[in-house]
Amino acid sequence: MNGLLRGVPCEFFVVKKAVCRRCAVCVVSFAFTFYERKAMKNRSNVNLGGGRSLGGSLGFTLVELLVVIAIIGVLIALLLPAIQAAREAARRMQCMNNLKQFGIAMHNYVDKSNILPPGCTRNFTPSGLSAGAFPNVRDRHSWMPRVLAFIEQEQLASAYRYDGANFTSNSNPANVLSAKVPMFYCPSERPGAMHNTPSPGTGDNRAKCNYVVNYGRAEYVDQGRTAEGSAVDGYFPAKYPYRYVNHDGDIEQYTGSPFTVSVQVTLAEITDGLSNTIMMSELLVGGSDTLNDHRGDVYNDAGAHFFSTIHSPNNLANGDATLPSYCVADAPDRPCTSIGNNEYFRVRITARSRHPQGVNFLRCDGSVSFAENSISPRLWRDMGSSQTGRTKEVF
Repeated sequence: MNGLLRGVPCEFFVVKKAVCRRCAVCVVSFAFTFYERKAMKNRSNVNLGGGRSLGGSLGFTLVELLVVIAIIGVLIALLLPAIQAAREAARRMQCMNNLKQFGIAMHNYVDKSNILPPGCTRNFTPSGLSAGAFPNVRDRHSWMPRVLAFIEQEQLASAYRYDGANFTSNSNPANVLSAKVPMFYCPSERPGAMHNTPSPGTGDNRAKCNYVVNYGRAEYVDQGRTAEGSAVDGYFPAKYPYRYVNHDGDIEQYTGSPFTVSVQVTLAEITDGLSNTIMMSELLVGGSDTLNDHRGDVYNDAGAHFFSTIHSPNNLANGDATLPSYCVADAPDRPCTSIGNNEYFRVRITARSRHPQGVNFLRCDGSVSFAENSISPRLWRDMGSSQTGRTKEVF
């Protein structure tokens, strides 16, 4: 074997415990050197007649065939990760493009309405919210149907009904809610994902979406102050900074967000700067349509149509928090914790993705960036907030 390796470039070997970056080229070089020498050897096997010949026998030995197989195995081992990385890079770019399109849609909505859509609306009028704020809204609807017309889904937008009981197909055409719009899905997870309740006739057959709006450093319940120091007992709206105790028992400081419940925010109210504030990010929708998991159920006002920046991206130590039986920890990267029925509004969702080492997110200025899992928790919280009054790190 040592004889076979003579003349092979030294980069083929491990030098100082570091594999040469050109190892694939070196393996190919070795293969060509080996075959060239074999060919030269075969050409030297000239028959001189009378049973006499020059050189050895024609053909390959078993050892030589094993060497060739080993070379092919090494090449495959080197090329497959590169191919997989290239495919994931393409999927990540498509995901970023989807978020970019949502950013354009949000800004087109603002151009028409001079304000961002509400995160969702609900059928009650808490203190601080005018009863006529949404006169055409009878009950529960999220931000998604409001931007459908701006992502080239005018037919779905015009067919969606706000005067029905709520967002379910009992009140809305089933073909609207179940339409699998391609840009709803990150190609790195499960395109075409649906929320399909196993029980028929429940109206819970809806398209899911990997992209959700930012509720800032708050749980769903705690978006509930009309001004600094004046509480609405865990209800809405939330346009002003306040302090609260989250589901983990930690004191949080809510300092505004682009989206809230039953309230709309203008771009001017994002005082930390549009490029310094997150508008949308990703979440994981789960591995099966029949799982009763609200994450990614974007038409549902009480579902995971939003995410919070309480925890950094892809945080595994703290699972998402939803009502009992409304989340399923079907994979290690989708942890969840059931909260009590008396904590109905304490839903908390963390930004998650299947991209290696982080998530894509959309800034309020319409640009798209990538946040690594190792991002500072404080910076992530600040980026999710719109009124911190602090200078934020640039990344």
